[in-house]
Amino acid sequence: MPLAVGLWGDERVTRLIDARGRLSSAQVEARLASEVALELQSGVQYWPIFLREGGAHLGCCGLRPYKPRVLEFGV
Repeated sequence: MPLAVGLWGDERVTRLIDARGRLSSAQVEARLASEVALELQSGVQYWPIFLREGGAHLGCCGLRPYKPRVLEFGV
């Protein structure tokens, strides 16, 4: 949850991917639950990305369903 809040709780990130702008902790928790459920359903997911030097969390990347039999790569 702390990494999810650091990502989806940052308005600089969410303004690019979510019309609501910065998400509250409850909205981040709901988004994370939705992403976990999507992974269980589809078998693909996003993974966290960290800097090799220092280990800072940069964000995430991965796959998600876009259309039937079509995956979308996101960063």
